[in-house]
Amino acid sequence: MTDGIKAARFISFEPSLRPTFAKFKEDDCPVAVAGCHIQENKFDSTLEIKTGKHTVISQSPKKFKVDTSAQAEDNSSIITTDQIITIGVNQQITIVGKIVNAGATVDITTKNGKKLKKQYCILHDTNGSCRIVLWEDDIGKVEKGNCYKLINILVRQYDSVKYLSISEGTIIERIDNIELISDSEDLQDVPQIMVAEGEISAVLYINDYSVCISCNGNVQSTDGNIGRCIKCSATVKMSKCIAHQSARFIVTSSTRKNWQLTAYNEQLKTMTKNVMGESLTEKLLNIDQVKLTYDSNNIVKNVTTT
Repeated sequence: MTDGIKAARFISFEPSLRPTFAKFKEDDCPVAVAGCHIQENKFDSTLEIKTGKHTVISQSPKKFKVDTSAQAEDNSSIITTDQIITIGVNQQITIVGKIVNAGATVDITTKNGKKLKKQYCILHDTNGSCRIVLWEDDIGKVEKGNCYKLINILVRQYDSVKYLSISEGTIIERIDNIELISDSEDLQDVPQIMVAEGEISAVLYINDYSVCISCNGNVQSTDGNIGRCIKCSATVKMSKCIAHQSARFIVTSSTRKNWQLTAYNEQLKTMTKNVMGESLTEKLLNIDQVKLTYDSNNIVKNVTTT
């Protein structure tokens, strides 16, 4: 929304307001919004107008002289992949890049039992890579090897990982090949570095498991004394396997942000080295501060204790 001087992002989670707002936009009428909340976006300091249950949208008697073409041009400023981590969730951006990987379409079932089709793609530009998630009818709208300008594509987040998702208002423009963008098959995923820093506030569970002496794969017991490796299929004595542990826990920052992470044997040893405690749970809770680098599956990769 703009009055010709300043612009603000309009955010509404009230379905009842959408037809009214869409009608005013179609008719190009000035609007008055009552019962709303104006806030500053914590990522880019832009203004946001957020509606609530008691928000009322009506036609404004006041007229505004607005250069909509200039505003549209401002809204289409291009974001690079390395800037996505700084963009607020559910914000629309414009990005240019090349699709270097398109995964197979998979069927998933949501928590409420609905079955959907889903596809992951990787978009690459000169600054890095980002994941695009395509759902249902959007699958196939971008193809591997082609370059695109994606206008009004949404920034989403799952498990603290930012990704892009096509929405009803997204415009997909096929463009010429972009220089300096690799076609390498090695670009299978997003090299996004994610860090959790704080103290371990809760341990959800500890898992004891056995590791194969041949390939370090997990061994599942078949009769208590004998087990089978799920990686190399070797049949082994459980007494000769190496005992390992994994843990699922919550890290809480000084600003009360929480991360739910999983750490395996090697990382757990690093985390609990020289920490007092009779059990692994007690040792984890006795760690003062920890800085953990983790991947898109929330699995700890590197550890720094302070």
